[in-house]
This record gives sequence, structure tokens and C-alpha cells, in this order.
Amino acid sequence: MLLVEKELEREDKLICEMKFGLLVQRETIIPPFSSKVSRSIILINLNKLDLKNLKLAFSLKNKPLRITPLMVKNKPLLKIKKDKFSFLTLLPNKNYEFSISVIGSDLVQDLMILSKELKEEIEIYNSKIHVYPKEIKICSLKNLGLKDSKYFYIRIVTPALLQLPKPWKLKKARHFLFPIPSLILYSLVKHWNTFADSNLYIKNIHGFVWRSNYLLTEVDYNLKPVTVIYDEEKEIRGFIVSIIYELRARKNTLFYKYVKVLFDYANYFGIGRSRSIGFGLCEINSYE
Repeated sequence: MLLVEKELEREDKLICEMKFGLLVQRETIIPPFSSKVSRSIILINLNKLDLKNLKLAFSLKNKPLRITPLMVKNKPLLKIKKDKFSFLTLLPNKNYEFSISVIGSDLVQDLMILSKELKEEIEIYNSKIHVYPKEIKICSLKNLGLKDSKYFYIRIVTPALLQLPKPWKLKKARHFLFPIPSLILYSLVKHWNTFADSNLYIKNIHGFVWRSNYLLTEVDYNLKPVTVIYDEEKEIRGFIVSIIYELRARKNTLFYKYVKVLFDYANYFGIGRSRSIGFGLCEINSYE
């Protein structure tokens, strides 16, 4: 905890990921997209503790946070379309977990208070749920960046919603079911520039993302389009994928540096649309 407190004394902007464990006393039916459970647990505690900064963050259009679905052995609990008429159920003999990531020292402070004052027994969905903090990771935006490598491995475990930027007003967005490098990096750099300090902005966004289609090339991939049930009325289609990219930029270029930073940033905040509620959840690492 002392190391965490030292990090909070830093003046540069911080990001924090906090992981929670979860147990149920009996079989519990939950919503089909399980990040609703994670969100409910956090909001119940925010209302109890009156953590205004973090509570406000949930109401913003561009949210400086990300909440994951419930996970079992690194696999997300989601209901896909073919299981539409079944129930998503938590079992008493299993360990579940979820995490929340935030950016900004005020939100990190609130998250630290939340972990210390967490209400461990919560009654939701007609069941008693035991929640407890497991792990915490804090780092500065300035220190983000995967280690140098020619190859990078991306594993997206919840449907990614990659949207083509709209040059004019269209009622319906155009989404892609393939991890196109420019769309991945566009979603990341827009999020980064929204929350990073001005001295860390990535400039000339369009030039940067346009070059990525030439400098990031697919080496191997395993892709699956998937439709998930979000609620009784909404089905959402995206893709999950494991993919290896070759980065063909020189190591001394800004492009190479930015890709390493943004890929590391994605480990905290995901890729694509609706990442704040757990879509586009990913793990990215340098690949030898």
C-alpha cells in the first residue's frame, strides 16, 4: 500500500486498474451481459460512500473508466445469440472476478477509498453476493509502453465494435468485423487524446492511423464474428480475435513509440465503441 500512496503523490496523470473477486451463496440468474453486475456492485458502493468524482464519471458521455464483464478463468460471462433462450447463471462453487480501470488522480483516489471501504456483502438479483478486492495496478501515462518487439499479439475476448469514422451525418454507423489497424488505432488515439495531458497528445491523427494499414500487417489470426445479447431488446454484433501483427516501422520513429504506448493503453481501456461497459476487452503483449 505504501507504493500505491507514493504513486498518488506524483503530479503526472495516473491510470489505475483494480480487480475484484466475487462469490455467490446460491445459483443466481444475472443479466445476459454480465458487466451490468459489475457496474451495479460499483454503483451501490459509490452511493454508500458518496464518492462524487467517480460517481460523476459514470454519467459522462466520454467516460474516463472501463468496467469488465464477470470473468471465469480469463473468460467473460456473456450470452451469445445461439443461447438466447437460456439463462446466464452464477454458481456457488465458482470464483468470479471483474475489474474497473480509471484515468485521473481524483478517480484513482476514489477507487482507493472504494477498495478500503468496500461493502463486501451485497444483495442484488435476489441473491447475496460477496465481493472483495484482489489486485491493484497503478501507473503513469508517461510510463506506458510495451517492450520493443517486431511482433505484437492481440487477444480480444469480448466483441469489439470497430466503427468507421463518419464524414457526414449518417443515421447508422458502419462497423467492421475485422481488426483493421487504422480503426483499432483510431479508437485508441481518440480516447487517449480525450484524457491525456496536452503535452502527451498524439498529433496528426489521420496521418498516423492511415500509415498503420501499411506498417501493421497481419501475420496470423483466428477470428470469430459473434452476436451477444445485451438485454431483452438489444443484440450487438462484433468480433473476437487472436491476432499477431508485424510492426514494420523503425524503432526510432514516433510511429513505433505511439503504437507501443497505445497498445499498452488498450490493456486498461479496451478497443472500439462501448468499451466503458466491457466491449472490446483485450490483452496485448509484445510477441517474440
